[in-house]
Amino acid sequence: MKVEEGNYGLLTIKGKKELENIGRRTAINNEKLFTQKSQIIAHATYSDRAQESRDEFLKGLTKEVNSLSVTSSFYDEFKDPYLRPYDIAEKYIAFEENGEWNSIFEEYTKREVGKKFDKEVLSKLMSEKFFNKLEKGEFKLKDESGKVKLKNPTEAVSNLYNLYIISAALKEEGTFEFKKYFTEEQLAWYESIISMEDYLQKGPSITSLPTDIIAPLVKEMIDSTENGLKNPKLAGIFNFAHAETIIPLVSFLEIGTSNVSSNKPEEILKNWNASEVSPMGANIQWLIYSNGQNMLVKMLQNEKEVSFPIKTSTYPYYKWEEIKLYYQTKVEKIGFSKDSNLEKNIEILKTRF
Repeated sequence: MKVEEGNYGLLTIKGKKELENIGRRTAINNEKLFTQKSQIIAHATYSDRAQESRDEFLKGLTKEVNSLSVTSSFYDEFKDPYLRPYDIAEKYIAFEENGEWNSIFEEYTKREVGKKFDKEVLSKLMSEKFFNKLEKGEFKLKDESGKVKLKNPTEAVSNLYNLYIISAALKEEGTFEFKKYFTEEQLAWYESIISMEDYLQKGPSITSLPTDIIAPLVKEMIDSTENGLKNPKLAGIFNFAHAETIIPLVSFLEIGTSNVSSNKPEEILKNWNASEVSPMGANIQWLIYSNGQNMLVKMLQNEKEVSFPIKTSTYPYYKWEEIKLYYQTKVEKIGFSKDSNLEKNIEILKTRF
């Protein structure tokens, strides 16, 4: 709590360095691009952390290329259909709170192995009497708005597990040792719970709704790429958002097995790993290559080459026109027309999603 005071929601020291280094590598790995062109556009959400991420990335980029002209901006709250569609899409908000995914998730967390691990971990931290009270639902922890944030043993241990995860990003703020509360087997179980929740709530899930709401961002990626190709001075367009943005985006783009929909836990965990889809500093990059006549595109997930969902004879390079057509068709099929603007996309999200 001492470390968090005054820093809630902001990047840690390690987080800042991570974003700065992604910016530096972007410049170094694309050296020819940044020597030929000079303009950069960088958008973020209204969140302080997203804007801080943007600025740290730009710091690293401009350290390597000091002649860049940078235009930074952020989208207003509830007026961002691209990077925070989940704030606008009313059907999705209802699904997130009370959707049928909850029953699948709760059934998984209540498996006997989970109950066993919950008790083993919490017995080190609380009396049996209090554990029983928590298990019976007689104790609920609420936030300042009155929303229940913790109501059972699984949620209690998951909070502890989240402290274990986040402590890796706090190495320079202090020494935090949460691993001592878990065995390796228990760590794997609680990681599977996070993967399950992310998949059902934000990924391909049992309905396409969580993934469909990211369509405006994919449309914007296509449009901004096309506009960028017409501007010989523009080197890059960068967006900075959240896990809730990148998770459905990875699914929509059909990277690996990220778009496989299922309601069976074992199948979900076989195809989905939250630590690979949305680790700290998660990113998706589209890199365009041109010989002056033809355009090829390469995609990176967390700075590693990945496949697009169509065939190519020149992997990892794909014809831009084919990739554009593939995703544009998908976006339009969901209901976002080629000529829809920001206001129209907000309206569609509100009324149809």
